[in-house]
Parts: sequence; C-alpha cells; structure tokens
Amino acid sequence: MKLDLISRYPEITPKPTPLLFVHGSFSDARVWEVNFLPYFAHQGYEAHAVSLRGHGLSEGHSHLHTWRMADYVDDLASTVQTMPRPPLLIGHSMGGMVIQKYLEDHTGIAGMALMASVPPQGLLPTNLHMAMRHPILFQQMLLFAMLGPRYGTLDMMRGLLFSKDMPLAKLQEYFDLVQAESQRVAMDMMWFNPPTAVGDGGAERCVCLAGDGAGNRPLLPHRGADSAKHGSRHDAGDELARGGGCAAGLAGAHGQRPVGEWLKPLDLSQS
Repeated sequence: MKLDLISRYPEITPKPTPLLFVHGSFSDARVWEVNFLPYFAHQGYEAHAVSLRGHGLSEGHSHLHTWRMADYVDDLASTVQTMPRPPLLIGHSMGGMVIQKYLEDHTGIAGMALMASVPPQGLLPTNLHMAMRHPILFQQMLLFAMLGPRYGTLDMMRGLLFSKDMPLAKLQEYFDLVQAESQRVAMDMMWFNPPTAVGDGGAERCVCLAGDGAGNRPLLPHRGADSAKHGSRHDAGDELARGGGCAAGLAGAHGQRPVGEWLKPLDLSQS
C-alpha cells in the first residue's frame, strides 16, 4: 500500500527525534501542511505527516469502506519504520485513536501528543452527550458521516468543526479537502474496538491537548478530553481551538503552539 507522506525539514541540523503527524477522520495529511509542518521544521524538527490508506493522495480509495482501524494502525506502523529514528507521534481526533491502538503492540516511540483525540472509551459517550446538548448539529454530523462530503455545506462545517470567526475563504480551503471516511472505522471508534492499556512505548512522554477556545460551541464533554491512560492533560484553550470545534486548531494560525510548548522541556535526545 503506497502512502503519501508530506515532509518538511529544518535548514539546520535536525533535532534527533522526528515528528510524525496522523490526521483525523474525513481528512488527510494536508491538514498539517500549512501551519504545523513549517512551524516545527522552523523549530529544528523533521516534521512528517502521513495520509492513511484511502485518504488524500494515498492508495486505497476504492476500498475505503472496507478498511478497519487495524488497517490504519498497519499504515502507521509501516510509516514509523521509514523514520530515521523513533518518532514522536502527534494525532488529531481519529489519529489519536490510531496512535492508542498502535501502542497496544508497539513500543519504542519517543512520545505522543493527542489533540482532541477519540478517548479510550470510544465515541459513544461523546455522541450521546452531543445528541442531547446539540441535537441539530448531531443530526447533521450523522448525515455527513453516512453520506460523505456531498451532503456537507460550508455553514454545516462551520457549525461542526470550525470557529464562527473562520474567514470564508479559509473555510472553503479546508472544506475542499474533506472526504468520506470508512464506516467500519467509525464503528470501531464508537465502542466496538477500544484500545487496551498501552505499553511503555513512550507513553510517559504523553500529553492530551483539549479545549474549545472561548467556549462558544462546546461539542465535547470534559471527560472526552482524557484521551490517554497515561501522561498529562493540557487545556490548550484559545490556541488549540479558537472558539470552535476540534478542527479549528489545525486551521488556525496558533494551534501548533501548545504542542511546541510541551516539547520544549523534553529531553528527546535519549529517545
């Protein structure tokens, strides 16, 4: 399976530990390309983002709805093997669950950062919360998940995933990257295939980044942020999500800063 990998390299000698970014549902590696990869390359890291099978420019689109979470984990495992040294993994939403499942059977990574990640208990509690608190948005999300991008509109995407202050041109730019997601993986994330306790694969260097900025549209219950069974939780506040849903931190100009601040005191030279 040929997977697309977007890479940015520092102009100086790179730091020993590369960073590997894993995207969330309905998207691909390009969501990291504008803000995150250049930012961390400027900080001295090799920064890589992989598109999982059936996403973006990777192979596997024709069989998208047959893929399971285990297939995405295989993609991550094969990508990790291409890194010059054990990477630090950074996952958003579904990508955070892929990392958690990867750590069931793999060790030796430098650490992980989970950004608005699917929690270990799955999405069922979160979906029930959203259905009760935001029933219209929940119905829109459900239809979008089942029917794919052809159902979506800019207004719906703004309500589900982005800040109300997101400029229309920028919103359109990210909307154009939206794609369908595997329904089998969606079921895996609900509660049918939760991760077991992770091993020692760098989990002691783990942070869970959460927060919906100004709190204009809190889609996730507080417990949904506790995405790792080890490590610390950091409320990224305005910088991660700027008052909108979980995708706003990727689209905004400051979402990468909480990860960068967390990385600064870590000694990754021993990874």
